[in-house]
Amino acid sequence: MTKWVRKQMRVVGRVQGVGFRYFTQRQAGRLGIVGYVRNLSNGDVEIDAAGSIEDMQIFQNLIQKGPTGARVQELMAQILPLQNLSESFDIRYF
Repeated sequence: MTKWVRKQMRVVGRVQGVGFRYFTQRQAGRLGIVGYVRNLSNGDVEIDAAGSIEDMQIFQNLIQKGPTGARVQELMAQILPLQNLSESFDIRYF
C-alpha cells in the first residue's frame, strides 16, 4: 500500500472570486485526493487534503500555481494525523 499523508494548507493571495475552490476540487479528483477546500472570512483559502505522498506533492505544486486569474502569494502547509478522512473531496461553504 502506498504511504499517505494529510496536510492542512492555507493559501494567501488573490484566491477568492477566481474559481480557486473549483480548480482545487478538480485537481484533487484527478489525483484521488480526499478532503475539502473552503474560503475563509479573511480572504484566504483553507485546504484539508490527504493522498499518497507523490500525489500530494503534485497537488501542492498545482495549488501553488492556482487557476488562471489567481495569484498565490503564500502557501503554508502543516502535516495532520491520518484520521477522520473524507471519502471524497468537497467544497465547503462555511
